[in-house]
Amino acid sequence: MKKIIFILVVIPFFGYSQKEYTVDRITGFKSILLGNNLSNYEKNLKFIRDYGEYSVYNYDNEISQELLYFFGKKVKAIRLTFDNSTSRLTTIFLDFSENYNVNHLTILPSELEKLYKDISAEIGPASSPKSINSASFYPLSIKGEILWIGNNIVLKVITGSEAKLNFDGTSYLMKNESISFISKDTWNN
Repeated sequence: MKKIIFILVVIPFFGYSQKEYTVDRITGFKSILLGNNLSNYEKNLKFIRDYGEYSVYNYDNEISQELLYFFGKKVKAIRLTFDNSTSRLTTIFLDFSENYNVNHLTILPSELEKLYKDISAEIGPASSPKSINSASFYPLSIKGEILWIGNNIVLKVITGSEAKLNFDGTSYLMKNESISFISKDTWNN
């Protein structure tokens, strides 16, 4: 009887532990992988600037249709950062910024919640903020940051929105949203 109770109590925990989420499973964005050499992407790169030990480039994603979407969101621009001493890719920055009608402000929280749930389904809950619920998506969609921190990789979602005026006096909503894949070594520097 003790063996049966032990099996009934312990076996379910093995099932839960088998589904391990970790951001470290993500090594990049589709064919753009952290740690790869600059030479892998040279033909698609346009130099932007150097800053300290790193160089930043725009990646021409019009050449490759496979790089246009991330969880159904259209990528507007891709920036890659390389370590100057090793020529290794350290950061992949995906820009989803777009201008909308001001009424789109009411949709921003649900869009961010969908993105969060899509990412979390793949790699587990965020590291920061620790507790995210439906109520927290509104302030996060106005200006916020969500982090998944692993042993080797950090995934960062940054959001922001601001009402702006056109020259004709009408208003629009400027939505800034980006996702970055960052090597942990770069993150710690």
